[in-house]
Amino acid sequence: MKTIAFPPGASPEATYPIAVLKNAPNATGARAFVDFVVSPAGQAFLRARGFAAP
Repeated sequence: MKTIAFPPGASPEATYPIAVLKNAPNATGARAFVDFVVSPAGQAFLRARGFAAP
């Protein structure tokens, strides 16, 4: 795997949209996942792994 090092403070800005698809085969599971990601616990989980809050 080849990586590209970014200088400190020069990280690319990335967005990660999240949604439950209209015809999702497991809409209940998808909704539970979205609910977790946007919850305080989900945000803490993501923050601990280097993701910033929206």
